[in-house]
Amino acid sequence: MLETFLTNPSADEVDIVVQNVSLSELTKSPYKASVSFQKVLYTPGTRHQRGRETYIAQVDFVLREHVPNEFVRVNPLALQVTYFRVDQAFEESQR
Repeated sequence: MLETFLTNPSADEVDIVVQNVSLSELTKSPYKASVSFQKVLYTPGTRHQRGRETYIAQVDFVLREHVPNEFVRVNPLALQVTYFRVDQAFEESQR
């Protein structure tokens, strides 16, 4: 989405709104989470909402033994995603 924003000024502006994070399967690694979110589309330059799409991402993750210093600002819990199911929310639109 960032590349589209930078290279196509007429493309929709997009916000991602995380609605819920559900952790499950926490007894052994890799752990599992479900993240529900909305992709909100705005008309370029006006911020007039043009559409809203709801998605759910299924994620498997592990916790690292050691957190490198450069990760502390962006990933203080040391989450390392080991599996991420891609659905239509992460594919380039064909509009």
